[in-house]
Amino acid sequence: MSMEEVSSEFAGLVELSGAGEKTINMYHALCNLVHLNCCEEEGIGCAMPTPEQWTDAFNSAKKALDAWEE
Repeated sequence: MSMEEVSSEFAGLVELSGAGEKTINMYHALCNLVHLNCCEEEGIGCAMPTPEQWTDAFNSAKKALDAWEE
């Protein structure tokens, strides 16, 4: 599943036009995690995510969550 497919899949659930920066950052971070999970579920033949991609996605999501505490 491509990132565009993940984003369009959730587009109906989240209206970003009026969302603040924190919400948009959270949305993108979570889309990235879902995308990597879908790639992993498809298996090795479909370019499984690297440990670095998982770490980057996790760090991005953590940063987005931490922004809500500020």
